[in-house]
Amino acid sequence: MRNDARRRFVFGLTMEDTKIRLWFHDRAVVLASEAFDLHRDWRQFVHILVALGTADRIRLGYDDTVSLVQIHEHANTYDITVFSDVGETTTYRTIERISDYGTDILTGRGTRVWKVRKMVKGELEGPFLVLKDSWISNDPQPEHVILNDVRQSLSAKKDPRLRHFLTRAQAGLVPYTRGDRSVRDHTLETQGHQPFQKKLGDINTIHRLHYRIVFQEVGRPLSELGNLDEMFFTLQGALRGLGALHDLGYIHRDISPHNVLLVVRERQPTNCKSPTSPTHPHPSVPVETGHELVPVIMDLEYTVKASSNEALRHLRTGTWHFMATEVLIGCWNFPDEIEQKDDEAFESVPHFRQHALHDIEPIFWMAIWVLFKFGVPSAPENFSKEDYKTSYCKIFPPAGDAGLPTVYHVFIKHLRHWYADLQDTAKHAYVDQFPHMDIVKIGESSQQGIQCSIAALQSIRDVIAENPNLQERVTSVNTILDPST
Repeated sequence: MRNDARRRFVFGLTMEDTKIRLWFHDRAVVLASEAFDLHRDWRQFVHILVALGTADRIRLGYDDTVSLVQIHEHANTYDITVFSDVGETTTYRTIERISDYGTDILTGRGTRVWKVRKMVKGELEGPFLVLKDSWISNDPQPEHVILNDVRQSLSAKKDPRLRHFLTRAQAGLVPYTRGDRSVRDHTLETQGHQPFQKKLGDINTIHRLHYRIVFQEVGRPLSELGNLDEMFFTLQGALRGLGALHDLGYIHRDISPHNVLLVVRERQPTNCKSPTSPTHPHPSVPVETGHELVPVIMDLEYTVKASSNEALRHLRTGTWHFMATEVLIGCWNFPDEIEQKDDEAFESVPHFRQHALHDIEPIFWMAIWVLFKFGVPSAPENFSKEDYKTSYCKIFPPAGDAGLPTVYHVFIKHLRHWYADLQDTAKHAYVDQFPHMDIVKIGESSQQGIQCSIAALQSIRDVIAENPNLQERVTSVNTILDPST
């Protein structure tokens, strides 16, 4: 399941002394049988061996829409067929593995991403594309449906923020088998006949559908950009994309460095000039004449309408390192103006729900992450891990003098002002909406938070522009810190 992209599920046998268990693992569950004795129940053991030995590859959990082309030490080459929602099929060959960290978790989306090219009559054809294979939950709309709505809505308005979203090439659910495309690959519906079983009560299992989407753009994620200016410019573009989503009534709910890219597009005039419009960065890689770097936000899998029933029930989504504080703790964090009210005032407060402001705070934490994750050669390399761990105190008062490399101290004032502005935006929205806490109304304050965040990032970029030693190529601090300290 971790190493082979062809596996949809897998069976296993474990033996401890003479006790045997049969195991089953897919992207929704891990199940184990009751242990049985090899000597006393040998017929049951033989039955399992015969069943596994005579089953075809599909019944054993192999996906016949994926073919192994070549085995490599670091990343195998596959031919993967994508089935669109209008019946079209296209085969793509993987050229390079972009990401598969999602497969490390036993259950979940199991997302894999490759750089691919089309296969036409056995030959590679066309430009590089990006293919994402994942197991999505039953409830939300597929990503391409949301992406189509966003792109069509922005295109109809001639909104230049359309450039901050990827372009779908093809997408659709994966069938259970290539031979019967009418049956979708589902973790509950396509596992064969169900034997009689006692009802054991409700089990909190999210059953999943196999889904693939292909994008036209190949970009560089935030973690692979070459300098600080590019990184903060990319965060500014992500904020503009979030502003477009919020204007359309959506909340993203999964902002992280993995979901922000920098792509190259043809240069186009924009009508979005404002005092906080981002200036173009000095690129760390050459950009072809007539083209420009454009940040995009992606992974709209958890994106929902703020007014939908899905948004009304709290489901903690996102990457926990970058989650908004309220989302992480799962409850309202009211300002003092509200906390001072009598207990009766809180009786009609609804349970906690994510809203548009929670999409903005992760950008702040991503900016902090950039400063802790990456260093420029000018930064001193002799700081200890203990100083490194405690340096978060530099962000919030009272601040000490140790922590971030000295070269980064110039950013602290801007980070403090930025976070204070975000808190102030949330405070006014909460005071206005207490006690009903209408998340649609709260979300109307998001544009204020977005504009102050873009301005804060521009202030940081201005500092970089004034300091040549901050304009150099960055290096991950993993290569700077001595692992023995």
